[in-house]
Amino acid sequence: MRVRRRGGEADLRLRSLPELVAAADDICRHVRGARLSAAAERLPALINELTTTAHTTGASEAWRALGSAYRSTHDVTMKWGYYDLGLAD
Repeated sequence: MRVRRRGGEADLRLRSLPELVAAADDICRHVRGARLSAAAERLPALINELTTTAHTTGASEAWRALGSAYRSTHDVTMKWGYYDLGLAD
């Protein structure tokens, strides 16, 4: 799926929902396996895709995968000592 972003930004090419769910699961495995750099490199793009997919489709799977990606982000920031980035006030 291609989504045109507001503000003249380039089109966002989205993977299918099953691919996005698998990517979120893979990142979670990276974090549990202490491969934090590999997870951190992939998280921003995945969160972007999942946020767009969740909002455009409303699919529960997309929202769950987005929650998983945010949890993985939290885990990486906490393990790297960026405690202020891992807290929600």
